[in-house]
Amino acid sequence: MESDKLKKEKSKAFILIERHVAEFEKRVSNETDLTTILLKGHLLIEYYLDHVLLLLFDKEVNLNSLSFFQKVEKLKQKNCFTDDIFRSLRKLNDIRNNLAHRLDFKISFSEIDSVGFCLGKEYVLKKFEEEGEGERTLLLYVIDELTFSVFMPIFREVLQAEKKKALDKKAEEDKLVPTSTTQIQEPSTVNSNQFKT
Repeated sequence: MESDKLKKEKSKAFILIERHVAEFEKRVSNETDLTTILLKGHLLIEYYLDHVLLLLFDKEVNLNSLSFFQKVEKLKQKNCFTDDIFRSLRKLNDIRNNLAHRLDFKISFSEIDSVGFCLGKEYVLKKFEEEGEGERTLLLYVIDELTFSVFMPIFREVLQAEKKKALDKKAEEDKLVPTSTTQIQEPSTVNSNQFKT
């Protein structure tokens, strides 16, 4: 059963990520060009990848020298993502690269499916639920799901840091309080024969 503090931390984390996703959706709300939506979504996801990398590697990582895929690979090595999320992020990056390097490339249902199917049955259910809505709706869904998936390692890292801080504080408090169970012994009865010479 989750503690109240954990529930509160989870709700704070989800409020934060929902705010960023809502900001992204606001920025693309009137956008019909799938290329623009994908590129902005790719940037949002990379924003979170950078934060996870900094949390895990601190100053040991030079974000400017890593590509999107290298960042994903580095985090995959740390088990930050499931294989499905890893494949989905890789497919999203492939689409982004095709957009950047092929003038004639167009985002289609099959490209979005290549990302979405890696997310599992939720994507399939969403696809049927939104049938007739078009590529834009599915692309937004995929980006939202990946953003949450990339954000979760940040959430886990923050919770672990909080837990460690609480344990360190408790250990420090325990040092201040004597923990010895040694009892003070009552003076024993003196045997008068001890002092005879």
